Amino acid sequence: MLKKINPFHELYVTETIGSDNYIKIFSPYFCKHEHALPLFQPGNIVLMGTKGSGKSMLLRLFHPETRIAYMNKNEDFPIPEKLSCFISAGINLTQSGIHNFGQREIVEAGHKERDVTALYFGDYLNYWILLDLMRSVELIMNNPVLSSKIGANADFLLLDKYASAVAREACWLGYLNNVETWIGLRNKLSGRIIDYKKFLNFNIDNIPQQIQSTKTTIGEPLSRASALIKEHGILNRDCHVFIKIDQLEVLTGLDVIKSNYGVLYRQIINKALGMRDPNISYRIGSRRYSWKDTLQIYGMSSFIEEDRDYKILDIDEILRRKESPRVWSFPKYAEDIFRKRLLNVGFNLGQQEKEDLLREVFGSADSNQKIAETYAGSSRKRILNLEDEWPTEWKTFLMNLAESNPLSARYGEAWCRQSQISKKAVMDNIPLIDKLPWETKSKAYWRKERAGQALMQMAARCGQRMIFAGKNNIIALSGGNILAFLKICQQIWAVWVRDSKRKEDAALGLPKIEAAIQSMGIHEASSNWYQQVIARETDGNKRQRFIERLGTYLYKRLYEDKAMSYPGGNGFSLKESDLEKQPGVNRFLQDTSDFGDLYEFPHTTKTKDKAKRKKWYLHPLLSPYFKIHVEHTKEPLYLSIEEIVKLMKEAGIQLDEYAQKLNLNKTSPNDSQLNLLGMDD
Repeated sequence: MLKKINPFHELYVTETIGSDNYIKIFSPYFCKHEHALPLFQPGNIVLMGTKGSGKSMLLRLFHPETRIAYMNKNEDFPIPEKLSCFISAGINLTQSGIHNFGQREIVEAGHKERDVTALYFGDYLNYWILLDLMRSVELIMNNPVLSSKIGANADFLLLDKYASAVAREACWLGYLNNVETWIGLRNKLSGRIIDYKKFLNFNIDNIPQQIQSTKTTIGEPLSRASALIKEHGILNRDCHVFIKIDQLEVLTGLDVIKSNYGVLYRQIINKALGMRDPNISYRIGSRRYSWKDTLQIYGMSSFIEEDRDYKILDIDEILRRKESPRVWSFPKYAEDIFRKRLLNVGFNLGQQEKEDLLREVFGSADSNQKIAETYAGSSRKRILNLEDEWPTEWKTFLMNLAESNPLSARYGEAWCRQSQISKKAVMDNIPLIDKLPWETKSKAYWRKERAGQALMQMAARCGQRMIFAGKNNIIALSGGNILAFLKICQQIWAVWVRDSKRKEDAALGLPKIEAAIQSMGIHEASSNWYQQVIARETDGNKRQRFIERLGTYLYKRLYEDKAMSYPGGNGFSLKESDLEKQPGVNRFLQDTSDFGDLYEFPHTTKTKDKAKRKKWYLHPLLSPYFKIHVEHTKEPLYLSIEEIVKLMKEAGIQLDEYAQKLNLNKTSPNDSQLNLLGMDD
């Protein structure tokens, strides 16, 4: 039955669905963002983002199959018309067999195996990508409409002439001698890939001699093939050639046999970017943590440079909430993905399709007042925590107020504790019930800043789990990350499906999921995010231990702050000068942010010294797990570097290990090159 289908059951769908289904669930909203346009313009782009941010989904737009699927469905291609004249080829490092380079050494007499293996890696990329370019050409030429759109010549007689010209290029070092036809070229390229796989999977003892003597230079054959395809009139000269290398992070795991193999493979790709080739533009899909460490060019002492050799397009940065919600694009992006997921499993949305579906399904969050009343329940005095020395009159007043307005009573307790007026003046003057000083108009922002902390403390004092529900809460907890948003929706839907009180009437149409169900699903999503998503990645156990200690530390400080003098204490701030003195802390926090476990922001300090600072918050989806509020309406904790060092040491993190990582690209280029190539021993 339709009602039992979870539209969000499958979180990762990029590589598992065909092009027809891809266009059903892909949201083109991101492509319309002005910051995304460079992705479809000439020049090398590193498309960066944390896990599940949508990199591979975006890169699939370059596939000819995707364009053809859009045409077959009579739907507009998401890329602006003026930027859609291109052809692409590429490699997905997860699916292409590249991981096999991590399971067997390649040794040649008289050469260091690491140097040689890196060169074979570059050669493999050249052959794989050119073979994919040929596949793209065939698909386009077999589709007259698409051929016309990008200015391709559908004359198949040109292909043999082109193949013969490619084979005569010196960059192949004779390997393609005697190739005269398109089919012959394709077979020769395929044969080389097969020979590589045979060797890397231990099916033959040695790399064939013909391959050993004809290793190509990364990028050069692709450049010549791209230039010739225009010279022979197969493509219009205005047609751009994009080369995609997706899931670069795979290379960081290819150090099993010998250390630094992954680094050397990265240097090979850097060499391609550093060529600044006018014939091709590279599109590198990479998680944030796997890019910055290795910018050196293979065989050289120089490094590739941002804005000169490549530009970065950071999906997380684009989608993360800015100071003004008016310029935040993520909510509309999430809304579109939500709509497409519902349609994909057969929901007939009717008139609701163009409405605010997230609000239609999840509603709005309850008012702070109603949530406070829910926490307080029938024994409302629990929301107060008053010491014995408080005057009896004040305790009686606040306890009576708690019966009618528990949230105001909690504000009153905090107001008394932090009042700038003398304690005696406060305690001797109980306000009138209709003239509460903390409820005045002038205190509206004071209350807003403390609402999250007040509700968090009330839930804890009453033994209740915090309530998270409603569209705005779901968007806030997603933190600008589509994977987090889908995880929340997945778990809410799963709880709703198994709810024993839910009716099974298929005619109910679009569900309206009650707050209690949403909150259960969100807590499950938060726990899952902590237990699984963090721990699966590189060094995930270390970061998880630190996050556990940090989350517990923040909760304890927020809970014990009875005066609510630091409602921004769900985050922390450090001086940049202190970070420079502790490079291990600096690098660890960078890594934890790059993996998406912490969110890092520049911080305009409000202290008299005007020192430059940075601030960090837990990923919003971790807030329910650690029982802290998600709002960032006040200054974070100004911590000393020693306090963070203490948390790191408690988590078993070695500062020296991360300090070395930070300095990887700051050391002398010559020293770095010698170390990486093992020439210092």
